[in-house]
Amino acid sequence: MLRAGTTLDGDACRTMSTPYERTPAGNRIDQSLAKSLSRAAIKMADTEPLPVRWRQVNVANVKGRKRYVDACIKDVRKWGRYLGATARDEYREALIAHYGVIDLGPNRTLLAIFQHHFRVSGKRRAWEFEENPDQLICGIEEHALQRIAQRSGKKELLDFLDVLSPVWGWCDAATKARLHGRFYVPLLGGLVICSREVAPLRWSNPEDYERFGAPNPADFPSPTEKDYFVRVRTYLSWDTMRPNYRRLWERLAENETIEIAPRCPSLRNLSVAQADALKLMASEHPS
Repeated sequence: MLRAGTTLDGDACRTMSTPYERTPAGNRIDQSLAKSLSRAAIKMADTEPLPVRWRQVNVANVKGRKRYVDACIKDVRKWGRYLGATARDEYREALIAHYGVIDLGPNRTLLAIFQHHFRVSGKRRAWEFEENPDQLICGIEEHALQRIAQRSGKKELLDFLDVLSPVWGWCDAATKARLHGRFYVPLLGGLVICSREVAPLRWSNPEDYERFGAPNPADFPSPTEKDYFVRVRTYLSWDTMRPNYRRLWERLAENETIEIAPRCPSLRNLSVAQADALKLMASEHPS
């Protein structure tokens, strides 16, 4: 465990990185192969959505609510995109994390992490049922997947997701904190660069790009918080970091940012230490 006030030297960090993996022919994963692997991973995640079936459920008791949440998890598992789940308040509220893709325009498809939100409120016969299956946590750029393939030798979709799993909680926290701009997430042996920004404008009909070109921001109202999303931009391994990024990683690691990463999905508020770490990740810059 990293303690405050301590740093890791280059040799220690280098041992955290997975060695370069090689193809069956003995070649290292180059940029061309990494691009093919990342696109294959996104294509694998881009399958037809399996809607969670509506069920007649008695939300007035714990057993009925638990039965519904368990059935939703079962559906997502069958779908092959299940990542995790959590519930609280006797299953009156639950989150189920799953992955998929988001389309940001022509030739711009991102791997994405979503959460399925289920909530019951009220009492006796005045129950209100609310469900939102597509709350976006973050979108992961193809470039980030390419760098993971090149630097840590990962080849499969689930391997990419495993490397980035500590990042999702920080992405969700950035949305809840209404953070704007870039922030840096340290991992063991690497650094992930993220940003919370306005989603690119796009036409609802893909054919409109050929007719009108890209949308003009002047034709749309000013963005609101709902128009922002978290983008995972790229991944840097320790071996390829410039000295200024290594110093940034060390400053973040000194504050135990790696150890206190929030869980995802989670219905808990950030702890004081986590909130301070998020502010530090947003305020620090390579220097």
